[in-house]
Amino acid sequence: MLNFLRKFRRNYSSKYFSYAIGEIFLVVFGILIALAISDWNDDRKKAKIYNKYYTNMAKEFGSTLDEIESDLLINNEFLLEKLKQSLLLINEKPSGYLDTLNNTIGALGTAWQARVTLPVFREFKDSGLFNDISDDTLKIRLVELEQATNYLKTFDGVIIDQYLNTIEPYIIKHLNYSRTSLPIYSERFIVGGPVDNLEEVANSLELWNILTLKLEAESGKRILLTSVANILEKCIEKINEK
Repeated sequence: MLNFLRKFRRNYSSKYFSYAIGEIFLVVFGILIALAISDWNDDRKKAKIYNKYYTNMAKEFGSTLDEIESDLLINNEFLLEKLKQSLLLINEKPSGYLDTLNNTIGALGTAWQARVTLPVFREFKDSGLFNDISDDTLKIRLVELEQATNYLKTFDGVIIDQYLNTIEPYIIKHLNYSRTSLPIYSERFIVGGPVDNLEEVANSLELWNILTLKLEAESGKRILLTSVANILEKCIEKINEK
């Protein structure tokens, strides 16, 4: 009888242990499945968020690229041409050059900013999703875009400072702005007042240097605008591959 009880206890313990192991396995397996489903749901939600941002950024990049090519670069090229013409007129002094100079020198008193803001891209950067971009090439392109737009913003500040601290004080002292400003501005002015001595001003080293520095600044802005445009094209191309 004692041997029977011992044998029964061993068999019962063995079966109970196997049953317990099976239960533990099922519980662990169930937890792993639940975690996998949860991770899958999280990945799906995150992918949806990324796709939404990518779609909106592609639209924003496209409209910004259009603005750069159809507006900002054209305005910049206009100023560059007027500044170059002014310097050539002063340097070569062809017949009647003062009348022509009076129409080109207005570019000196014009400081158009290249405002590239990209609010959707900024929101994406601030959301914390940027570091988890799986596509390394796209991440590099977006980093380049941020750097280029930051440089452009800084350069805008340099151009405005140049205008406020150097160009505007010079114009106030030496030129009749209502007569020499670009037509898009002078049409709002009352043209008149004292007549400046444009010939004397044109022969000054100060004007030559100010025009040259303005030309340098606008040329630098063109390089940055072109760089931003190229990076935008690459970002759009990479996003559209997804």
